[in-house]
Amino acid sequence: QNEPTAAVNPLNVLKMTSGANDYCPVPTTTDAWAGFYYSSNGGVSWVNSLLPGYPTDTSAEGRASPLFGLVTSAGDPVQDWDRANHVYYGGIAFNRAKPANGSIWVARYNWNPPFVAPDHEFTTIVSRGTPSPIFVGHFEDKVELEADDGLNSPFQNNVYMCWARFTGSGPNNFIEFARSSDGGRTWQRQKLSESIHGNQECDIGVTRTGQVYVTWRQYEFFGDR
Repeated sequence: QNEPTAAVNPLNVLKMTSGANDYCPVPTTTDAWAGFYYSSNGGVSWVNSLLPGYPTDTSAEGRASPLFGLVTSAGDPVQDWDRANHVYYGGIAFNRAKPANGSIWVARYNWNPPFVAPDHEFTTIVSRGTPSPIFVGHFEDKVELEADDGLNSPFQNNVYMCWARFTGSGPNNFIEFARSSDGGRTWQRQKLSESIHGNQECDIGVTRTGQVYVTWRQYEFFGDR
Protein backbone atom coordinates (compact mmCIF):
# COMPACT_ATOMS: atom_id res chain seq x y z
CA GLN A 1 0.00 0.00 0.00
CA ASN A 2 1.26 3.50 -0.79
CA GLU A 3 0.07 7.11 -1.10
CA PRO A 4 -2.11 6.79 2.04
CA THR A 5 -4.84 9.10 3.29
CA ALA A 6 -6.61 9.18 6.66
CA ALA A 7 -9.57 10.97 8.25
CA VAL A 8 -11.18 11.17 11.71
CA ASN A 9 -14.92 11.53 12.34
CA PRO A 10 -15.48 14.97 13.97
CA LEU A 11 -18.54 13.59 15.82
CA ASN A 12 -16.73 10.55 17.26
CA VAL A 13 -12.94 10.56 17.24
CA LEU A 14 -12.84 6.79 17.82
CA LYS A 15 -14.10 6.30 14.27
CA MET A 16 -11.24 6.55 11.80
CA THR A 17 -10.85 5.70 8.13
CA SER A 18 -7.90 5.39 5.81
CA GLY A 19 -7.16 4.55 2.19
CA ALA A 20 -4.23 3.71 -0.07
CA ASN A 21 -3.21 2.43 -3.46
CA ASP A 22 -3.53 -1.24 -2.56
CA TYR A 23 -1.42 -3.66 -4.61
CA CYS A 24 -2.49 -6.76 -2.66
CA PRO A 25 -5.30 -7.62 -5.13
CA VAL A 26 -3.04 -7.49 -8.21
CA PRO A 27 -2.96 -11.32 -8.59
CA THR A 28 -6.77 -11.42 -8.87
CA THR A 29 -7.74 -7.98 -10.24
CA THR A 30 -4.65 -7.41 -12.49
CA ASP A 31 -3.82 -3.97 -11.01
CA ALA A 32 -3.81 -1.85 -7.87
CA TRP A 33 -7.17 -0.75 -6.48
CA ALA A 34 -8.37 1.72 -3.86
CA GLY A 35 -8.05 0.12 -0.44
CA PHE A 36 -10.50 1.25 2.25
CA TYR A 37 -9.64 0.67 5.93
CA TYR A 38 -11.49 1.59 9.10
CA SER A 39 -11.10 1.56 12.87
CA SER A 40 -13.84 1.91 15.50
CA ASN A 41 -11.47 2.07 18.47
CA GLY A 42 -9.27 5.06 17.78
CA GLY A 43 -6.79 3.22 15.59
CA VAL A 44 -5.98 0.31 17.92
CA SER A 45 -7.19 -2.20 15.33
CA TRP A 46 -8.25 -1.94 11.69
CA VAL A 47 -10.41 -3.77 9.16
CA ASN A 48 -9.24 -3.85 5.53
CA SER A 49 -11.42 -3.80 2.42
CA LEU A 50 -11.50 -2.56 -1.17
CA LEU A 51 -13.65 0.12 -2.73
CA PRO A 52 -16.47 -1.73 -4.54
CA GLY A 53 -16.25 -1.89 -8.33
CA TYR A 54 -12.89 -3.60 -8.93
CA PRO A 55 -12.71 -5.82 -12.04
CA THR A 56 -13.43 -9.14 -10.30
CA ASP A 57 -16.04 -7.78 -7.89
CA THR A 58 -19.08 -10.08 -7.76
CA SER A 59 -21.11 -8.08 -5.22
CA ALA A 60 -24.28 -6.23 -6.21
CA GLU A 61 -22.87 -2.88 -5.07
CA GLY A 62 -19.65 -3.53 -6.94
CA ARG A 63 -21.47 -4.39 -10.16
CA ALA A 64 -23.58 -1.23 -9.72
CA SER A 65 -20.50 1.01 -9.44
CA PRO A 66 -19.81 3.19 -12.50
CA LEU A 67 -16.16 2.11 -12.19
CA PHE A 68 -16.99 -1.54 -12.81
CA GLY A 69 -16.06 -2.46 -16.38
CA LEU A 70 -14.71 1.04 -17.06
CA VAL A 71 -11.26 0.80 -15.46
CA THR A 72 -8.84 -1.72 -13.96
CA SER A 73 -7.00 0.59 -11.54
CA ALA A 74 -8.14 3.04 -8.84
CA GLY A 75 -6.10 5.03 -6.36
CA ASP A 76 -4.64 8.42 -5.37
CA PRO A 77 -6.98 8.36 -2.35
CA VAL A 78 -8.38 11.38 -0.49
CA GLN A 79 -10.90 11.32 2.38
CA ASP A 80 -12.89 13.64 4.62
CA TRP A 81 -15.92 13.51 6.92
CA ASP A 82 -18.99 15.74 7.07
CA ARG A 83 -21.03 16.36 10.22
CA ALA A 84 -23.62 13.71 9.36
CA ASN A 85 -21.44 10.63 9.93
CA HIS A 86 -20.58 10.32 6.23
CA VAL A 87 -17.04 9.79 5.03
CA TYR A 88 -16.25 10.75 1.44
CA TYR A 89 -13.59 8.77 -0.36
CA GLY A 90 -12.26 10.17 -3.63
CA GLY A 91 -9.54 9.31 -6.11
CA ILE A 92 -8.69 8.62 -9.71
CA ALA A 93 -9.46 5.56 -11.84
CA PHE A 94 -7.89 4.58 -15.14
CA ASN A 95 -6.52 1.94 -17.48
CA ARG A 96 -2.81 1.81 -18.21
CA ALA A 97 -3.51 1.13 -21.88
CA LYS A 98 -6.09 2.49 -24.30
CA PRO A 99 -8.84 3.30 -23.39
CA ALA A 100 -7.27 5.23 -20.49
CA ASN A 101 -10.61 6.64 -19.19
CA GLY A 102 -8.66 8.61 -16.53
CA SER A 103 -11.53 9.78 -14.32
CA ILE A 104 -12.26 11.35 -10.92
CA TRP A 105 -14.61 9.42 -8.60
CA VAL A 106 -16.03 9.84 -5.12
CA ALA A 107 -17.69 7.25 -2.89
CA ARG A 108 -19.84 7.93 0.16
CA TYR A 109 -19.83 5.68 3.22
CA ASN A 110 -22.43 5.97 5.99
CA TRP A 111 -21.37 5.24 9.58
CA ASN A 112 -24.50 6.32 11.38
CA PRO A 113 -26.09 4.01 13.93
CA PRO A 114 -27.01 1.17 13.69
CA PHE A 115 -24.06 0.52 11.35
CA VAL A 116 -21.13 -1.00 13.22
CA ALA A 117 -18.90 -0.43 10.18
CA PRO A 118 -18.89 2.13 7.34
CA ASP A 119 -21.54 1.18 4.79
CA HIS A 120 -20.74 1.95 1.15
CA GLU A 121 -23.77 3.81 -0.23
CA PHE A 122 -22.69 4.77 -3.75
CA THR A 123 -19.82 5.77 -6.01
CA THR A 124 -20.13 8.63 -8.50
CA ILE A 125 -17.90 9.72 -11.37
CA VAL A 126 -17.29 13.43 -10.87
CA SER A 127 -15.38 13.96 -14.14
CA ARG A 128 -14.64 11.40 -16.83
CA GLY A 129 -11.50 11.30 -18.94
CA THR A 130 -11.31 10.35 -22.59
CA PRO A 131 -10.76 6.80 -23.91
CA SER A 132 -7.57 7.81 -25.73
CA PRO A 133 -4.16 6.28 -24.93
CA ILE A 134 -2.93 7.21 -21.48
CA PHE A 135 -1.77 10.84 -21.14
CA VAL A 136 -2.67 11.63 -24.75
CA GLY A 137 -6.27 12.82 -24.34
CA HIS A 138 -7.94 14.27 -21.24
CA PHE A 139 -6.69 12.53 -18.10
CA GLU A 140 -8.05 13.70 -14.72
CA ASP A 141 -5.45 13.49 -11.93
CA LYS A 142 -3.98 15.01 -8.72
CA VAL A 143 -7.28 15.07 -6.81
CA GLU A 144 -8.09 16.70 -3.46
CA LEU A 145 -11.30 16.65 -1.41
CA GLU A 146 -12.78 18.57 1.51
CA ALA A 147 -16.17 18.41 3.26
CA ASP A 148 -17.63 21.42 5.06
CA ASP A 149 -17.93 20.39 8.71
CA GLY A 150 -17.97 23.93 10.11
CA LEU A 151 -20.30 24.42 13.10
CA ASN A 152 -21.19 27.91 11.92
CA SER A 153 -21.20 27.27 8.20
CA PRO A 154 -24.37 27.90 6.17
CA PHE A 155 -23.02 25.34 3.70
CA GLN A 156 -22.43 22.58 6.25
CA ASN A 157 -22.02 19.12 4.66
CA ASN A 158 -21.22 20.49 1.20
CA VAL A 159 -18.40 18.55 -0.43
CA TYR A 160 -15.70 20.08 -2.62
CA MET A 161 -13.13 18.54 -4.97
CA CYS A 162 -10.35 19.90 -7.15
CA TRP A 163 -8.01 18.19 -9.58
CA ALA A 164 -5.77 18.75 -12.60
CA ARG A 165 -6.88 17.99 -16.12
CA PHE A 166 -3.94 16.80 -18.18
CA THR A 167 -4.66 17.52 -21.82
CA GLY A 168 -1.70 15.81 -23.51
CA SER A 169 -0.04 19.22 -23.80
CA GLY A 170 1.70 20.42 -20.63
CA PRO A 171 1.17 24.17 -21.12
CA ASN A 172 -2.57 23.56 -21.53
CA ASN A 173 -3.14 21.65 -18.29
CA PHE A 174 -5.58 23.34 -15.94
CA ILE A 175 -7.35 22.99 -12.59
CA GLU A 176 -10.99 22.00 -12.22
CA PHE A 177 -13.24 22.44 -9.19
CA ALA A 178 -16.49 20.71 -8.27
CA ARG A 179 -19.11 21.25 -5.56
CA SER A 180 -21.81 18.91 -4.30
CA SER A 181 -24.68 20.18 -2.16
CA ASP A 182 -26.59 16.88 -2.08
CA GLY A 183 -24.14 14.64 -0.25
CA GLY A 184 -21.96 13.71 -3.20
CA ARG A 185 -24.68 12.44 -5.52
CA THR A 186 -24.38 15.21 -8.11
CA TRP A 187 -21.62 17.72 -8.84
CA GLN A 188 -21.34 21.15 -10.40
CA ARG A 189 -17.96 21.60 -12.13
CA GLN A 190 -16.04 24.65 -13.25
CA LYS A 191 -12.63 25.47 -14.65
CA LEU A 192 -10.61 27.58 -12.19
CA SER A 193 -7.38 28.48 -13.95
CA GLU A 194 -9.04 30.04 -16.99
CA SER A 195 -6.19 32.37 -17.92
CA ILE A 196 -3.27 30.52 -16.31
CA HIS A 197 -2.26 27.20 -17.79
CA GLY A 198 0.30 24.52 -17.02
CA ASN A 199 -1.17 23.86 -13.56
CA GLN A 200 -1.47 20.88 -11.24
CA GLU A 201 -1.34 19.81 -7.57
CA CYS A 202 -4.30 21.72 -6.11
CA ASP A 203 -5.47 21.83 -2.50
CA ILE A 204 -8.71 22.92 -0.74
CA GLY A 205 -9.36 24.58 2.61
CA VAL A 206 -12.79 25.32 4.12
CA THR A 207 -13.22 27.71 7.05
CA ARG A 208 -15.65 27.23 9.92
CA THR A 209 -17.96 29.78 8.29
CA GLY A 210 -18.01 27.99 4.93
CA GLN A 211 -15.50 29.99 2.91
CA VAL A 212 -13.67 27.81 0.38
CA TYR A 213 -10.07 28.40 -0.67
CA VAL A 214 -8.36 26.56 -3.52
CA THR A 215 -4.64 26.76 -4.23
CA TRP A 216 -2.60 25.22 -7.03
CA ARG A 217 0.90 25.16 -8.41
CA GLN A 218 1.84 26.58 -11.79
CA TYR A 219 4.59 25.10 -13.92
CA GLU A 220 6.46 26.64 -16.82
CA PHE A 221 7.27 24.51 -19.83
CA PHE A 222 10.28 25.21 -22.03
CA GLY A 223 9.98 22.62 -24.77
CA ASP A 224 13.33 20.86 -25.27
CA ARG A 225 15.23 23.12 -22.86
